[in-house]
Amino acid sequence: MTKHHPGAGLVLAVVALVLALGGTATAAKLITGKQVKNSSLTGADVRNSSLTGADLRNGSVGAADLSSAAKSAISGAPGAQGTAGAPGVAGAKGETGAPGAPGANGTNGADGRTEVKVAKNSAGGTIDAANQIVATVILSPGSYLFQGKVRAANTAGSERNAACELRLLAAADPFDSTVGTLTTAASQTTLVLQGTLVRETSSVVQMRCSGSPGEPVSYTRASLAATLVEDLSVTGS
Repeated sequence: MTKHHPGAGLVLAVVALVLALGGTATAAKLITGKQVKNSSLTGADVRNSSLTGADLRNGSVGAADLSSAAKSAISGAPGAQGTAGAPGVAGAKGETGAPGAPGANGTNGADGRTEVKVAKNSAGGTIDAANQIVATVILSPGSYLFQGKVRAANTAGSERNAACELRLLAAADPFDSTVGTLTTAASQTTLVLQGTLVRETSSVVQMRCSGSPGEPVSYTRASLAATLVEDLSVTGS
């Protein structure tokens, strides 16, 4: 009976297979994660699709480890709008701002009304017991200030009086009056009258003077001025 011995090729193939299987098992037993230096393995050392979720520890992969495309692929639908938050506390008061630039000048107003009426009597005359008109002014409606003056003289020897007043025509009472005393012959005195009047219609104001009954006096001059004013305020009696 003839014995057949395996050929050299077959022997080498069997030896190679044994070494390959034995070497892989030995490597699996000898190499662990502790024996791999940190950062020594890169993506180039890992075969594509060779790692699955089962090979990764839970929580070991974060958003920073994902590409933009991966993040877009796993993005969920937008959530519902949340409720409004509570109002924040008021901020601190700011500093006072700088003053603004001055404004432009306004247009000039209309000129105020000015009117002065003056009546003068330089001829003089005699003042007897009756109310003698020595000056008259005619006024348009408005508010007026009045000033009247009469220069009186005693042409007799005894003491005599002279009285003057400002009166609105047809009025029962004067709105100002004064009395002057002439003590001796040739003595003189100036009687001064002042008053105010507000009229809504045209008016006539007279300055009248009189002497004591039977004791007339003379006057050398008389004047009455009425000044129109925009605003008149009178206090007191």
